[in-house]
Amino acid sequence: EIALQPAIDVDFKSLPKVTSFKIEASQEEKNNVIEQLRRRYGKYINPETIAEDDYITVKIEDKEYYFFGKDLNEEGRKALVGKKVDDKCHLAFRNIFTDEKIVLRTLKMTEKELEEGNNYEFDCTIASIGRMELAEINDEFFKNAYPDGSVTTKEQMEENAAKQVESQWKQYTDRQFMSDAIGVMIDNVNITLPDEFVKRYLLATQKDLTAEKLDEQYAEYQKSIKWQLLENKIAKENDIHVSQDDIKEYVRNFFMTNYFGNFNGEDVKERVESLVNDTLKRKEDVKNIYDQLYDQKLQDALRKSLNVSEKSGSYDDFMKLISKDKDSDKKAVGKATKTKKDAEVAEESEDKPKAKTSKAKTKKAE
Repeated sequence: EIALQPAIDVDFKSLPKVTSFKIEASQEEKNNVIEQLRRRYGKYINPETIAEDDYITVKIEDKEYYFFGKDLNEEGRKALVGKKVDDKCHLAFRNIFTDEKIVLRTLKMTEKELEEGNNYEFDCTIASIGRMELAEINDEFFKNAYPDGSVTTKEQMEENAAKQVESQWKQYTDRQFMSDAIGVMIDNVNITLPDEFVKRYLLATQKDLTAEKLDEQYAEYQKSIKWQLLENKIAKENDIHVSQDDIKEYVRNFFMTNYFGNFNGEDVKERVESLVNDTLKRKEDVKNIYDQLYDQKLQDALRKSLNVSEKSGSYDDFMKLISKDKDSDKKAVGKATKTKKDAEVAEESEDKPKAKTSKAKTKKAE
């Protein structure tokens, strides 16, 4: 018994608009990125008195214990900020930190060893104070932090910090765009499924699925199958596929960006290629990269095909926007994933990543 795939005719530009949101980096976020960079290229000093962000070592009898000033709560800061090396103090370790896990880490204890009702009070001596002094923003700092010469001014540094922050937010806004795009297509493209055949097929192939459960969940199955059909159509019309070279280039760029950004490309070329080849031997990693690259190409195709409304604002603005759709049926479909089997990849060796199956399609089957 077979059923024919329904013909799908889509005029993408006639569909309702889909919002694409860009979260703009706040000044605080940019400042945090810059501070981390200044800290990385700063120098370690031993100040006379404790400040809130210092590295503190205290001595209890003949043993030393260390912690960070940023982990202290208000009581802890009152007890320690302003103290000098060799100053005496009485500390109740269970009362001075923002989290009990810090107590365990500081006293080198396990959770099982922590005694209920014991505040762990000790007479302590300040053994040492450490501080990472932030690097001054000058020519030397720019040369160290940006050896490629791409940043030489404070303004350029802020722009660079904004790009870093916004690239981190992009994965969340991209996911929301795909969820909205899928919802718009499912809700507005007329696809008539052979429902009775689909139900018989699902009952025959899903061991734990009963007729009663299927009736309850069939609307969600319909959405998943409709998206699978739409996705295959989009992939075919846009010739979406991921080659082995695409994967290799992605891995190469990953290592250069995250581990060798401050090195000359030619100097580390051999090392990077070795890491790339090692990564390509791990089938699960390759499959995940394949999926990620395919999803990005699918998203690019949708952005070109659909009516897209570009918006930007803060993270709070983004959360307000998506909160309007919390109860929308399209959330059931979830993040866009691939169903089309790429012919080029299928023809290559078994070591190649295999085309993934749509999460929407397999959500219930799994």
